[in-house]
Amino acid sequence: GDQAVGYFRETARPSVDGRTVTAIDSVVALNRLGYKVEIIQKAEIEESADGSLLKISGHISSSKQTTLIEALVKEGVVELQTSAGGKTYS
Repeated sequence: GDQAVGYFRETARPSVDGRTVTAIDSVVALNRLGYKVEIIQKAEIEESADGSLLKISGHISSSKQTTLIEALVKEGVVELQTSAGGKTYS
């Protein structure tokens, strides 16, 4: 139907040193087997002045479970770390 199920917002802001930080915020609410389920995502993407990726960090949650994600670019290699359920993975 025509009923809204959430929202998505994206905001880019430049920093003093020429980097750009993009913030993403979204919420989706669903009815699953008679229960309301919300999926919430927040992320920040950091880019250098020339548009190269520097860092991505964020979290996504569904009901009671939250997953944290961080990707950091170091010397052309992406280091990825995720955390969920009290455990961290690299």
